[in-house]
Amino acid sequence: MITVAFFGAGMVVLTACSRTVFAMSHADRFPGHRLMQPRGPGERAGDVSV
Repeated sequence: MITVAFFGAGMVVLTACSRTVFAMSHADRFPGHRLMQPRGPGERAGDVSV
């Protein structure tokens, strides 16, 4: 039961951190945000955002 709780808590933290990085990159507030922007008009994701 403790293992499941730790796994769930880890998933929540991972999701929160990735959403924070995405939001900060989208607002150009994250160091290296240019790496996470789309390269061209046909692409929806940046180089390291996938």
